[in-house]
Amino acid sequence: MVEQPREIDQIDIISLIKQEHDVTRTLLEEFKDASKDPATQQQLCWELIRVMSSHGAKEEEVVYPGGTNAAFLGKFLVLT
Repeated sequence: MVEQPREIDQIDIISLIKQEHDVTRTLLEEFKDASKDPATQQQLCWELIRVMSSHGAKEEEVVYPGGTNAAFLGKFLVLT
């Protein structure tokens, strides 16, 4: 499996968010590679859900404070 980031107090939040992007990419690649192993894919899927849920909350708070992400998404949906 993928090594998880160190303690939050040891690295800044932006570095953590970037590291989690890398973790997510790696998990997605592992998921694709395990296409003939449903049990492994299920395990990786749960790990992706865990990582992405935690990551999303951090990113929303730091990168898109005050609901900016929701406003951006709303504009994107209207434009598409």
